[in-house]
Amino acid sequence: RDSCSKHEFAWRLAEVFGLSGAGIVPTAVDQSPLAARRPKHSTLAVDKVCRDLGRPMPSIQEGLERFKASQGAAASRVGAGDVR
Repeated sequence: RDSCSKHEFAWRLAEVFGLSGAGIVPTAVDQSPLAARRPKHSTLAVDKVCRDLGRPMPSIQEGLERFKASQGAAASRVGAGDVR
């Protein structure tokens, strides 16, 4: 299983969608003006969902590529007047 920082995730997302990452700036969570405290490092444990589904979760890259593909399909449905 892979993991990445929020900063790296933003870069990967921009890359998959062919966008510039110029505006993606790393910022320490303790320097952000958030009302609630946040952990410096956080990850989502997927062990239970993998067990319940009986299959592994896709990698980050595969998930982003699937997301991009689903957005293209949704955009084509909207263009065709099929809004669900």
